[in-house]
Amino acid sequence: MDRNLGRSDPRLASEMWAFGRITSGQAMPYRERIQAAPEGPWRVVFRPVSWVAHAVLVVAGVGAARARRAAGAWRSRSRTSWAVPTGR
Repeated sequence: MDRNLGRSDPRLASEMWAFGRITSGQAMPYRERIQAAPEGPWRVVFRPVSWVAHAVLVVAGVGAARARRAAGAWRSRSRTSWAVPTGR
């Protein structure tokens, strides 16, 4: 990855190298750390619940789009309001 970055953008690569040298001895701030996935029983409960919630949202979105098409409404070009065809 380092070689590819150096070839594509040498200036960015040198800045990242300098930043790495400056901050090498410092600990990463807590808010910037990636949190690990929940362990144990939370994982068993959380994943199926998140799958069901995602499926419900997808189905609701598809149903709403079909209902708008069936009613003859579509999104106007300004994307701020709904428009109904006038028959032109």
